[in-house]
Amino acid sequence: MMIWRDLLAVNLAEEAKRFDREEEEKQAQAKAQSLGLPYLNLAKKHLDPEVLAILPKSAVESLQCLALTISGTNLQIGVINPEDTTISEGLKALSTAINYNLELNVISLSSYNYGKKTYDLFVRENNSDQIIDISNENRSRLETLAKEIELDPRQASLNVSDLLLLILSRAVKEQASDIHFEPSDNSLIIRFRLDGVLHERFKLNKEVWHGLSSRLKYLARMS
Repeated sequence: MMIWRDLLAVNLAEEAKRFDREEEEKQAQAKAQSLGLPYLNLAKKHLDPEVLAILPKSAVESLQCLALTISGTNLQIGVINPEDTTISEGLKALSTAINYNLELNVISLSSYNYGKKTYDLFVRENNSDQIIDISNENRSRLETLAKEIELDPRQASLNVSDLLLLILSRAVKEQASDIHFEPSDNSLIIRFRLDGVLHERFKLNKEVWHGLSSRLKYLARMS
């Protein structure tokens, strides 16, 4: 009886959470309609880390906004409260600073939090609040690393931070639903799940697993 009662409690909690999320999205949609702006649910949208990284972390957090897509000099962004005067003024200043015309879309807090998790993976953790730019200098380094791995994973100059960034950026680009790290006695195989099917993407020296697992635990705030 206790097991069934616990399962029922879990199911009820999940239903309540789902209901709250649906209500939150409806409220965001109603706000967008009242403001005459488009509405987006980011849980249903592919987020490009290269585009996300256009906005500085200070703006993302203070204005609660995220960069979504680029078309010429137009940058589509998602923002929770575009009607707020302070937010509106901040967005104008941001538009001037980054030299893009901002196209506003209303998003919910849950959508923002979802996108912010992806954004945080590509933010360099230092005092200058500098974004990791994977479209220029770092892209070249990552491409070199990828070629080294393909030629010989044992001889590749494996920097843990670069390697993890390579794996994550490739997974986001391919829209993988999850990443599987499979250490064995001789190697570390990394697979992406695409449309429900696992595909091998990297086969690495097993020695890199300790550094990778430590870095992943740190990012997840696990001891």
